[in-house]
Amino acid sequence: MGTSRSLLDEWKKLKTKVKGISKRGLSPEALENSLGKIKTNLNACIKSAEKEGAQTADSALKDFRDEVQLDLDNARALVEQVARLKKLEDEFQSLSKKFRELEAKTSEACGKYFDRQQEYVRALRKAEECADQELSNIRAEFLEKAGSVIRGYELRVDGEECSAEKLYEGLMNQNYGRVSLAPKSRGKALLGMLGEEDKSKAKEAVLRYLMGETASKLAPVLREKHERAEGVNRAFLDLKGLEVECKEAEELRVKAEKDLDSMRVEILGIRMSKAFAYSKKEKLQELEERYHTRMKELGEVLMEG
Repeated sequence: MGTSRSLLDEWKKLKTKVKGISKRGLSPEALENSLGKIKTNLNACIKSAEKEGAQTADSALKDFRDEVQLDLDNARALVEQVARLKKLEDEFQSLSKKFRELEAKTSEACGKYFDRQQEYVRALRKAEECADQELSNIRAEFLEKAGSVIRGYELRVDGEECSAEKLYEGLMNQNYGRVSLAPKSRGKALLGMLGEEDKSKAKEAVLRYLMGETASKLAPVLREKHERAEGVNRAFLDLKGLEVECKEAEELRVKAEKDLDSMRVEILGIRMSKAFAYSKKEKLQELEERYHTRMKELGEVLMEG
């Protein structure tokens, strides 16, 4: 029994829908519409084949419909992706412009801060250099004299072993305790031990006097250094505000940069997706060739039927 007239008519309609699908433009909506019509025609063919019991044709038509359905799913996804891509690209352009503005703002704000910071460092160094020189002289004098006093003796502060350098640091920080000296090598004779003890006490007295003298020299110099530093700090009260402006501008710039990177990844993901390939003419040509092959195979099945 030959193929029914109604099935052949539906098949001819299908051929018309398939023909030239790659030449209908790259509009995702147009592609979705074309594939939807092809599927509708395939359903009509399948219905006719089922009515006349053409099992071979029915099976081939259903396989073709499944193939079209996959393409149709991708075409529908493409419609959504193209809309999303347009929105993303518009947002990307807007954010790129904003990012360039933020870069300029950050450069200006942080440039002002770093320049002012350098001015502050130079001003502070200049204000303190005179006092630092005096402190250096006081330190050198103390270490020389203290070194002479404690030579051959073990120096301890509150029972802890100490050096002349650490003792000076304690004077600088106004943090020093009870000093004691003991000879590094002791004589065994009782009289010798008593003599060494008297000598140690005498040296301790000299060292304490030297410490007091040094502390009295340090106090006005340290006070002057502090006052000069405070004067510089008052002159640069704007520095903290400039630092905050720089930090806030940089935070906004970094956030915008991260958002741009995130958008780039999403845009690339869309462009590399399986569905987005259907926006290319090469894909539509491949699809049309595939459908022509299917139609040829269907034609042979129908003619045999």
